[in-house]
Amino acid sequence: MNIFVRFANETNFLPNSFMTKAYDDRFFFVSEGQGKIIFEGEEHPLSPNTLCYYPSGTSYQPISSKEAPMRFITVNFDFERNFEEMTKTMPPVKVTDFISDKILYKDISSREGIFRHRFVIENASAYRNLFCEFIQVYKSNTDYGKRIAESILQTLCYKLLNKENESYDELYLKIKKYIDSNYKNIRNNKDISNVFCYHDYYLNKIFKNNSGITIHKYIIDMRLQDAAQLISSTQLPIYDIAFDVGFTSVAHFSTAFKSKYSLTPSDFRKDNLKKTSNLI
Repeated sequence: MNIFVRFANETNFLPNSFMTKAYDDRFFFVSEGQGKIIFEGEEHPLSPNTLCYYPSGTSYQPISSKEAPMRFITVNFDFERNFEEMTKTMPPVKVTDFISDKILYKDISSREGIFRHRFVIENASAYRNLFCEFIQVYKSNTDYGKRIAESILQTLCYKLLNKENESYDELYLKIKKYIDSNYKNIRNNKDISNVFCYHDYYLNKIFKNNSGITIHKYIIDMRLQDAAQLISSTQLPIYDIAFDVGFTSVAHFSTAFKSKYSLTPSDFRKDNLKKTSNLI
């Protein structure tokens, strides 16, 4: 890795009101305000300390909130200095005007770790100081300011890679422990991503490689086990149990419960009562 920065700025100005694609790689770090960014139809909320990375050729559109406009640091860069002769800013273009042959890096699969795909880290406060230092040095216009700024950005990239390379087993255990304590309240994988500062796809891959099932299935199984225990040991209404263990729909709960236990929640309770009465 030998970072080359083509352009960087801290601003609140978003020039385009349509989906665009860029020919080089991008970082987008939110320092203030609220908004959202759309990646190829997938929408992500933006708030202070959110870090986005999107490789060349990614379609994207950041949108700022009118009530709390974003201030952000934007960086256009290359991981290697293969194109450093191209010093002029390469502005993104409308998706329909994008020319694939002009893309600087066509083989994203050769990238290191998490930089093989776009990611959004919603709780990236650990990197805020580095981004602030980077932009201050970059804008200083000193003789060596740009190269020092590039070394800061390179340090940041290595920190992201180092965090990713944390022991898979150790990270899996941390994820599992967090789910075991919070499975009732986890809405989706992005909630876990925000806690561990990793892309949700990456966390799910680690979890499935270690457990054999996805994070979503593990959470559902935890909720169903909890529900089965409550149905067996209490007279709480099925409706209340469904919401108590974390389901947002009774219909979804009933379908999932029957799939796991081959009985509806009501029949499961009746069957359990029969078994209990036969023991008396």
